[in-house]
Amino acid sequence: MGLFVVSVTSSARADDTTNFGAPRTVMVSVERVSPLVVLEADRTGRGRIDESRTLVGTLGETPTAPPAERLPRLALDYGIGGNWTVGGSMHIAHVWGKQGQTPETRAALGDDFGIAPRIGRVLRMGKTAVFWPRVGASYDALRTETGTEARLEGTVEGAFGFFPAHDVALTLTTALDMGLASSAPASPASTGRFLVTVGLTTALPDPRDGDVRDDSATSSRSDAPTVAPARALARAGRATISADRLMPLFDYAKPDGADAVVTSGTTHAFTRDRALFPRFAADVTMSRGLTFGTSFAFSLTPWENVQTYAYPQGGRLQPGPRANQDLHAFSIGVEPRVGVVRALSDNVAIWIRGGLTYEASGVLQQGYRAPTTTPAGTTLSADTYDGKAAHRLNLSADPELCVYVTSGFGVTVGPVLDVTLFAHGNDPTGYPHGLPAGGVLHLGAVAGALLSF
Repeated sequence: MGLFVVSVTSSARADDTTNFGAPRTVMVSVERVSPLVVLEADRTGRGRIDESRTLVGTLGETPTAPPAERLPRLALDYGIGGNWTVGGSMHIAHVWGKQGQTPETRAALGDDFGIAPRIGRVLRMGKTAVFWPRVGASYDALRTETGTEARLEGTVEGAFGFFPAHDVALTLTTALDMGLASSAPASPASTGRFLVTVGLTTALPDPRDGDVRDDSATSSRSDAPTVAPARALARAGRATISADRLMPLFDYAKPDGADAVVTSGTTHAFTRDRALFPRFAADVTMSRGLTFGTSFAFSLTPWENVQTYAYPQGGRLQPGPRANQDLHAFSIGVEPRVGVVRALSDNVAIWIRGGLTYEASGVLQQGYRAPTTTPAGTTLSADTYDGKAAHRLNLSADPELCVYVTSGFGVTVGPVLDVTLFAHGNDPTGYPHGLPAGGVLHLGAVAGALLSF
């Protein structure tokens, strides 16, 4: 991940936007890397559960396990002519280790695999943007200690691509997922989900097309770069905007008083601590490659949930009490940092960064009614929580390898380290990551992107 765009060749005229959608063009994308808005409504049938939830933010999740359909994906598409494309996306994750002692918790460890074939068409929107609508289906299989759950969904997507460089686009994608079938009766067999996410994509033209650049057009350009991009990154006065930790590749997490969990792959399917959620940063290069900057991340979860519980009656499940739960959460993370950058070649640099990350979270949960099942049926007991808050201070380090695709635009990949120095507060509501209670050690590897000017 992250380094795939090294192979990009600029084979179109300088005044063209992109090769997107051209015949024999391969498009490589990293999709759904960061959710901005998620609206969901799940239903399994027979009155067992009927719930809806909402997420707004750039690093957070709803208080339930995230469905695989809104986890990061790697995609390949191929231009077949007439600006039509065929292709698909996939995600994969593997988790091993221990996480708790109860069977329900241990069952969270396993493997998750998904594949989503699709067909689309690229519509150009001037010289700096394209609109790429797509339609397809997605299949996801989650294997745990208790068995395998498979789900099939139909998907409609509309991706907007904005080009900071030729043939490389930052994407804003709206998607609608509609559940078709599920092998697990206790999981949503019918799901409605609307998402807005961000990602990154690039076009790799067919090398048989040759170099068709218009030399007369390029030779007259006065803004041609005179300094190699990686070496320019180390120059004083250089400003850089980056999206860090977009793609988690590996994560070792050891919370205080809990068992360690090791995750490989592109998802947060099982471990969702905020240390590896996306951050957006701005840095300035001073003299001798010294950099100063700040990274920032936030999430806002106006989570309003309605559930219908069921209980056995006459050998069949009958609709039971309804539970209304309103949970509103806000999290913010700020990391002042310093670093040093050194060019390894014209297009590759090493950037060693570190700082202190302050995290603050608040949760307000009201109107919760917990279901209790007895031989006489299912009832609801009253239980209400007021607002809670927590704080955490982490020591963070990010030594990143920066690979420039073109002047001013590059991708990053490298290890990360987060160690908790101070933590205060707890989370009696069970919100999995809204409150950073206790300390945690994270050691992992991630990929991201940057723009420098």
